[in-house]
Amino acid sequence: MKLSAVRVEIYDSHRNRIIKHLVFWLLGAVFMAYLSLAQAEQETPIPINIPSQSLGMALEQLKRETGIPLVFKSEQTAGKNSSAVKGNMSPRQALDALLIGTDLIHKEDNGNIRFHARSTETNLSGKEQPTTLPELLIKQVRETSYITEQSSTATRILVNQR
Repeated sequence: MKLSAVRVEIYDSHRNRIIKHLVFWLLGAVFMAYLSLAQAEQETPIPINIPSQSLGMALEQLKRETGIPLVFKSEQTAGKNSSAVKGNMSPRQALDALLIGTDLIHKEDNGNIRFHARSTETNLSGKEQPTTLPELLIKQVRETSYITEQSSTATRILVNQR
């Protein structure tokens, strides 16, 4: 192979690597723009009118009307009612209003909004209150130590013999 052919191969390889990096960064920028657009869409106030009904039906209606990605189990909403929500608000604000008076909270997980039971008690001002755990009695403690019972060391000294 001639030197000019090697130069052309190196140039082509370098150019292909640059193109791959540019495509990677361009796709990343497009993806980030899509995510910010989707988030802005969820924050934009829209007219919402959901009557007081069972919580499951209210969440389904909110999901249908706004496209917000709600994921919940029927057991989580069984026996719970939502309050009526009416007015111009973001889908997240409407969701918060629907959950008032229930023991459910929502968290975003991989682009979906999932529901969990409230893990700590809250008072009317919304501040978390400490949870008192039941008493725990420890009957026996096993003693462990980090002191070795036996150890030995050695050192090697190099000596030049002449």
